[in-house]
Amino acid sequence: MNEIDKLQLKHLAPYLPHNIKIQSQYGYGDYDYKGRITTMGVFNIEMVNGEKWKPILRPLSDLTKEIVINGEAFMPLNEMNKTLQCASSIRDGRLAIDVRLFSTIIISSGKYYDCIQKLFEWHFDVFGLIKSGLAIDINTI
Repeated sequence: MNEIDKLQLKHLAPYLPHNIKIQSQYGYGDYDYKGRITTMGVFNIEMVNGEKWKPILRPLSDLTKEIVINGEAFMPLNEMNKTLQCASSIRDGRLAIDVRLFSTIIISSGKYYDCIQKLFEWHFDVFGLIKSGLAIDINTI
């Protein structure tokens, strides 16, 4: 995957319905906001401009670790396999999503969409923004 050099709306839009957190990267004088965390939504998306704010995301490596969302602890990869009927695994450090076959019935391609939507809902970095320095790894906060 090529590194991304600028955070764009296309990287943030899929996370907007899921209350993604962003952290300030700047501060000066009486207006020191460095480290401040807030929820990003449509009303304040313009704040993520000029690298002043960065989204807080989970690396894909967290798919195989227990995470807590809304007070519920679970392992994302297991949850995707169980509830979404996605055959998900980590291969060579990358997420692989396959549609399961049940006899002659093939689960619709909509399951791929559902799996990817779960990654956005759980704030996983599907675009490689952490590696590019455009997002913050939630495990470092």
